[in-house]
Amino acid sequence: MLESEACSLMDLLKESNIQTALKKRIPNLAEYLANNAGHLVDIALGAEKTSLDVQFICFSIIVTQVKTLTSLLISNDNFLQHLNNFISNNKDIDENGATGFARIFKFVLNQTNGEILNRWPERTELFQRMVAHIDHIAIHYLLDDLTSDARKTVVAFLEDSNASSVLLSNISNDVRKSKKLYLYLTNLISIIEIDSPLLSVFENAQKVNEI
Repeated sequence: MLESEACSLMDLLKESNIQTALKKRIPNLAEYLANNAGHLVDIALGAEKTSLDVQFICFSIIVTQVKTLTSLLISNDNFLQHLNNFISNNKDIDENGATGFARIFKFVLNQTNGEILNRWPERTELFQRMVAHIDHIAIHYLLDDLTSDARKTVVAFLEDSNASSVLLSNISNDVRKSKKLYLYLTNLISIIEIDSPLLSVFENAQKVNEI
């Protein structure tokens, strides 16, 4: 099928044995999927509407570790850009999309030991964009994990994102939301060094009194 010029990504996704073919390392299949990485992400997260079966297949392809494909996807800038576009969208995202994003994010974070954060588009805006969606349980758990992650690459990302200031600036009269934000702050304080810039916000006596 791949040898046909008429072959499309949707044609491949409708093949019942595509995941088996990936594991068997069918020539050029991983490369073809990686070249369509942005399209895969959009379908997996529901940004491009298809059947639920096709959406699930796309998601499974992304988060199932297949050495050749996984490395190609992670190194693909288009893959990251489409993930970033999804979480950056000012429109509400649905629970399925939020769950898919959280699981893909955790997968690529762990596959790269956090190094993916150094290549993420508009990386210093990512934390704030995720915080904007904490009403989704999957994003909440993702942020709980992220702010508890003591890996140097993750801590550096949180520092570059001014995570403590972002969290404090989002605290409001919404008690349920604010409890989550205070949880993330507590997590941060437990993993950072005493000289971390994330602590500088607490040098403001007025801000500490407000907390």
